[in-house]
Amino acid sequence: MYSAKQLISRNVVTGFPEQRLAYLAEKIQALSAQYCAVLRPKTYVLVGLVRFSEVAANPSTATRIFSDLMRPVPPYQVFDLDPVEKVLELLADDPPEVIVLRRTGEFVGLITPDSFVRWLLSVTASDKFDLQKIPKTSRWHTLHAIAAGSAPPYGRSNPPHAS
Repeated sequence: MYSAKQLISRNVVTGFPEQRLAYLAEKIQALSAQYCAVLRPKTYVLVGLVRFSEVAANPSTATRIFSDLMRPVPPYQVFDLDPVEKVLELLADDPPEVIVLRRTGEFVGLITPDSFVRWLLSVTASDKFDLQKIPKTSRWHTLHAIAAGSAPPYGRSNPPHAS
């Protein structure tokens, strides 16, 4: 059985509200991070989320602290050991991202459309999931990844590149 934890994006960094964006610049670049999960020190409870696509165009953001840049915690959340089917139920609403938490409330990770499609393409063909709940217009639908050229259709492998 697959769990929500397996769908987590690797393109997320974590920081604290009082840290400056510039402090994590090297880590952001190394991971090609798209998000920063802003955590409460000591408890690692998520207090907000920074989407780098929303702040990158502003040159003053590098000197700002995360509490100035973050948005509230997104409402779509699952626990790390919840089955993938629970994640699929949430995706029907087309959320921008899904937060993954431990039962204690600690932040575990973030599921993004990209990480979801990458995971879906990594599972074996015998693992069938009901994707009918995800509308074709949703950012989570594999058609969007295919259109962008980043992923083959569900259940197919990447074709070899011509030499």
